[in-house]
Amino acid sequence: MPDRYRLVIEAAPLGVILIDAGGRIVLANARAGQMFGYIPDELAGKPIEVLVPAASREHHTAMRDHFNQSPATHMIGDGRELHGLHKNGSLIPVEIGLNPVVIDDRRFVIAGVVDLTKRREAESAQRAADERFRQIAESIQEVFWMTDVKTRRLEYVSPGYERVWGRTCESLYANQKDWLTAVHPSDQARVREAMQNPSREIEYRIHRPDGELRWIRDRSFPVRNADGELIRIAGISEDITERRTLERELRQAQRMESIGLLAGGVAHDFNNLLTVIGASAEMLEEECAGREPAHALVTDIQHASQRAAGLTRQLLAFSRRDVIDPRVTSLNAVVADTEKMLRRLIGEDLELTTSADPGAPPVLIDPDQWSQVLINLAVNARDAMPSGGRLSIATRDARITHDESHHHARLRPGHYAMLEITDTGSGMTPEVRARIFDPFFTTKEKGHGTGLGLSVVHGIVQQCHGHVDVESEVGAGTTFRIYLPASAPVDAAPAVASPTVARGHGVILLVEDEAAVRTVAARFLRRAGYTVVTANNGHEAIRMLDELAEPVDLLITDVVMPGAGGRAVADAMHARFPTTPVLYTSGYTEQAVLHHGVRRTEVAFISKPYSSKSLVEKVAELVKG
Repeated sequence: MPDRYRLVIEAAPLGVILIDAGGRIVLANARAGQMFGYIPDELAGKPIEVLVPAASREHHTAMRDHFNQSPATHMIGDGRELHGLHKNGSLIPVEIGLNPVVIDDRRFVIAGVVDLTKRREAESAQRAADERFRQIAESIQEVFWMTDVKTRRLEYVSPGYERVWGRTCESLYANQKDWLTAVHPSDQARVREAMQNPSREIEYRIHRPDGELRWIRDRSFPVRNADGELIRIAGISEDITERRTLERELRQAQRMESIGLLAGGVAHDFNNLLTVIGASAEMLEEECAGREPAHALVTDIQHASQRAAGLTRQLLAFSRRDVIDPRVTSLNAVVADTEKMLRRLIGEDLELTTSADPGAPPVLIDPDQWSQVLINLAVNARDAMPSGGRLSIATRDARITHDESHHHARLRPGHYAMLEITDTGSGMTPEVRARIFDPFFTTKEKGHGTGLGLSVVHGIVQQCHGHVDVESEVGAGTTFRIYLPASAPVDAAPAVASPTVARGHGVILLVEDEAAVRTVAARFLRRAGYTVVTANNGHEAIRMLDELAEPVDLLITDVVMPGAGGRAVADAMHARFPTTPVLYTSGYTEQAVLHHGVRRTEVAFISKPYSSKSLVEKVAELVKG
């Protein structure tokens, strides 16, 4: 072969082998020798099958004979695996192009051989990277997606789409706008506008096929090639429904706390006033006995005072500052005890059904308070059914698993008693449902409700470490489900007969910063036979204690006073006279004395407003002699 041809062959960027008609190698360039592990001259004169794996030689010989009969340029190894045999016995993935040539009237075949080892390694690395990407994308809870900018086609969406959207990935590949049709109508415009920006972050709502509403946080970012050209948009969509629920509940709790502080303070001040009004009316009633119309007017004052006291109790219950007397009891018993009153409240136009689950566990609650919960919910249901309907009350045994707890932001896995109240009334829109526990929020006409009923329910449920869920559909009714932690049953304590109140004897130190309350309370106690020493505030009481030579028989002190509160006075008393009993009184509870608003057994307490009878009875329990 002329040298100039050799120079061309040696300069070729691939392995080149010249083969004669008998299948023997005439020459091979250096790249071919390097590829197969030979010095090029070693290959000269050897049959081409020396470079073919043993398993393929018979087939190769047959194919070579066929080629010699019909020589034509073509590729072998394209579209299928083809291997050459290295001198060391290893296999080399190759691609070969065959070209028949005639040199000096002799037929030859030029084989151009490409070593595919690096390409196969790159392909293998790419497959491994693709597999890692697939495993990551398919294991995360979020939805990962990627679109091609030029074609505007979806290239990939992770299986998280099916979990979050409730639709198949196939439906999204078939219809690129499938996800957008699920977006809440009120959010559509915002989402479409955000889609114009390849780098975006937006939160919106979707409706799943099962009717469930989910909140989505959608983030996208541009993907550029080495030249800085935008080629793809990738993004992550995550379900933030639980986070949104927690944020809403936090805002609700903060609102309730703020308004609760205000309501508790207002209730405290009103209870001081009502103590004076009620006590004065009580004494006037005795003076006016048999004298009309004065006696009737005084009775009206008492009734009005009692109704006002009921309103302040609701304010305190809503603000979770009311004093409660919890005990282990059954919700079944509460429903049974309240059922007769509920039937009177809802009237004959409504059908009331109750269902008690004997397996419902006992709970730690104040039964009187929970009768109020039932009444408030029943009244709310009655007002939603002006033309009649059905009210159902049921108790159930509820065991919340870890998976189920994800649907209730504040409900931990565990054992609960569940109270379910369902009506067939008008139902609520999502907007109304989101505000039903807001204090003073009402959809009733002016003068028909205070807007406190459901706020009180919410406050009581929270005070008992419970959780309330609400389901409602316009035109289909509403269901309240209240979950209360199960409590271990306790043996019932033997009933103790109430002592007969007799005239008392003993010295009482009365500490009250409200002058009018101090005056009427002292008057009650003196009429009952007690000697009463009064102090205008905590500091004055503590100074008086320093001057006492002997202990008093009872300390009665308001809980909340400027400067030194009731606990400080009691501590000062017990520092000198450890056995002196203490009776706390207040228009609301002080957390330092009544732990988190729950009555402690070692604390004697009487709530304002109180009557002369209730005060004297309480004092008689504490003063022996």
